[in-house]
Amino acid sequence: NTPTPFACVGQSVSYNHGFNDADGDSLSFNLTNALGANGTNIPYSAGYSALQPIVTSGGANAVQINPVTGTITFVPSIQQFAVVSVRVREWRNGVQIGEYIRDVQFAIIACTNNLPQVSGVNGTNQYTYTTCANVPFCFTVNSSDADAGQTVTMSWNSGISGATFTIAGSGLPVGTFCWTPTTANIGQNLFSVNVQDNACALNGVNNFGFAVQVTPPFT
Repeated sequence: NTPTPFACVGQSVSYNHGFNDADGDSLSFNLTNALGANGTNIPYSAGYSALQPIVTSGGANAVQINPVTGTITFVPSIQQFAVVSVRVREWRNGVQIGEYIRDVQFAIIACTNNLPQVSGVNGTNQYTYTTCANVPFCFTVNSSDADAGQTVTMSWNSGISGATFTIAGSGLPVGTFCWTPTTANIGQNLFSVNVQDNACALNGVNNFGFAVQVTPPFT
């Protein structure tokens, strides 16, 4: 997903990088210090830190990252350009075998548009789904927008090979994710859903990460 998102002061922001792993290894996410030349830590300006890289009105721990899906959430309180650095670790059999750091620059500006939202699985607030291998399943996710009359478009990042994501409805579409995982998919599988409204002059965009945990089949 784009590394230069825009958002409004006072609006609930959700951002997901759209990471996944082709080998089926498990991934975990955490906020980390931005790095400069030769991997040295870059110092932060007053009011900012690696764990709170965006000024919010929520105090400590107001910038959150879901360690399973990688989704970052916060409500910015002032206009700012803020860099958020995320470390994603790759695990195999409980052993870390790799890691990657990605920076995103958030441009927080003064505007009144409410960003569109996406529900969790089947309209809940849960963004993780557990299933057995070789069992077909589907679940839906709903879009919403607090600004009456705006049209929302929905897409996904095709993060899980062999799965389908069907979008139906206009205005506030509903997405249906369907998949039959195999034993080769046992473990963590990630994808992201993106929503965008038609606000003028700057469209509102949010990203939401989903994790499908596949367990061994019943025998």
